[in-house]
Amino acid sequence: MEQNKKPTILLIDDDKSFCNELVEAYKNIFLVKVACNKQEAREMIISEGYNLVLLDLCIDNDEYEDGFELIKTIRTQQEEMPICIVTKVDKVKTVRDAFKKYEINEYLPKKDSNYVEWVEYIRECLRPKSIVFLYSEKDDNWRNEIEEHLVLLKRNMNVSIWSYETIDVGENKKKAQLEALESANVIIALYSVKFLASDELCKIVSQILRNDKKILIPVYLSPCERIDELVEIKSSNEYNIPLSAMTNHEQDEALTKLANDIRVAVKKSR
Repeated sequence: MEQNKKPTILLIDDDKSFCNELVEAYKNIFLVKVACNKQEAREMIISEGYNLVLLDLCIDNDEYEDGFELIKTIRTQQEEMPICIVTKVDKVKTVRDAFKKYEINEYLPKKDSNYVEWVEYIRECLRPKSIVFLYSEKDDNWRNEIEEHLVLLKRNMNVSIWSYETIDVGENKKKAQLEALESANVIIALYSVKFLASDELCKIVSQILRNDKKILIPVYLSPCERIDELVEIKSSNEYNIPLSAMTNHEQDEALTKLANDIRVAVKKSR
């Protein structure tokens, strides 16, 4: 999403009065495009790109299946598209089923019509998930190799990736790292002898493991001891089969698996 460019939202709802109210309320914040029926919604989903979808489950009638069908269409076209349900649906189970089956991002009850409060929920859904590399700078070649395998993830998901390479000239490295870790959703720790030689990096790992809001993915680069605290943490590759011990083909397979592990972790993160 370009800086200073308003996010584009697709609002799918057959209540034209509600649509007009929302377009007016958000005109200075979001660019809201409206689809008032199933057919129009399908055409717009296929032909245009959006940053987020606001969907009334009961589009065109009082049944929920039409809304579910549109969610399937959205997921087929843009699997990682943030979707918020905006509906007067009074069956809690229906909404819960949608969350579980279709990975809905948020439920905004239409009965309150408090569009100002919705803004923060929408912005949270639009906020990029943060991936942070934790590693020794001496292992930057491995970090670069791994990041090359994340090209599809970066293309298809709204994520930001932090490494020492992203630090601006003149910026304090330690401060930049701590700020990145504070806002991180997923942390990729690249273990090697060089990593373990850093008391600072090992201390950071201990702190991360005490924070259940962050997901830590250990990756073993070269033969090294395993920190006791990591025994219960599932790593992307086995510590006794580090990347450096693999053939080129095996490395590509392991890094492809890692990219998928990261994608799953990003989707699970909050």
